[in-house]
Amino acid sequence: MSETLAIIINDELVLSCDRNKRLPGKQRSFLDQMDDEMQQGITLGDEFIQSPQPQQCARYIAIGLVHAIQSKNEMLQASTSAYLINRHPDLNEIIVVDKNDELTLDLRYDK
Repeated sequence: MSETLAIIINDELVLSCDRNKRLPGKQRSFLDQMDDEMQQGITLGDEFIQSPQPQQCARYIAIGLVHAIQSKNEMLQASTSAYLINRHPDLNEIIVVDKNDELTLDLRYDK
């Protein structure tokens, strides 16, 4: 497993998140709350998913992370990256192509 989660947008490394950073209990509780909220349903693209699977949740959170990076929202960057690192420990990279305000995401996992 990689020690970092890399977020690459248009071939540029824009964020590298350290997996070894421990989360305080309050932040771990917040991740549980994020899970609970997503189990009420999420929207990916134009589709509402009533009972999302873990991979769908990862994609949903990764999209939020990309938007947080683009808007320079550091608090949202911290929470979404913490979620991905803790809930998807085998996720290595998020590869994003942002062309004409349309995002394409590729989530790359350890094999």
